[in-house]
Amino acid sequence: MPPSATGAAANNEERGGWWARSGLVTRIVMSAALVGLGLAVVFLILFLAITGLRQRSLEARRSQQVIASANQLQTLVVDLETGVRGFAITHQRRYLAPWTRAQKSYPDAIQQLLALTADNSMQHERALAIQRSINDYLKNYSQPLVSFMLRMRTRRPSGPSSSGVSAWAPPSC
Repeated sequence: MPPSATGAAANNEERGGWWARSGLVTRIVMSAALVGLGLAVVFLILFLAITGLRQRSLEARRSQQVIASANQLQTLVVDLETGVRGFAITHQRRYLAPWTRAQKSYPDAIQQLLALTADNSMQHERALAIQRSINDYLKNYSQPLVSFMLRMRTRRPSGPSSSGVSAWAPPSC
């Protein structure tokens, strides 16, 4: 055998490396394994993205519930103010209806907001501040004013005065 013939074969083995020396089945298995690994990485990324989206969706739903609860409380406070204002202006008990309904609904509404914000300390502190403000409004202004006006209403004359203006007036200090 001429030296050039054996040299060419040795040269081919050095150039091709193990990939060139491996059989067709080995190459197919290795290629399939690489494709499978690539697909596994893609599916892992998709799984993580879907899990993240689901978590964000749950957080968004929770935020919507907190906003709805806060809006309900705002409506109750407006009803408290409206009832007191209507009663203060007209001296008619029927204007206290929104005030009475709001007072009955308030404990459940504030408990719902506090429960929804329990897992977020900053939101929970805000909810507690809202609760304190509403409680202060009820205790220090709204309830005493209505009680005072109801007491004064029972003391005023039953008919209108001759001038057509209500005879009720706040007591002088």
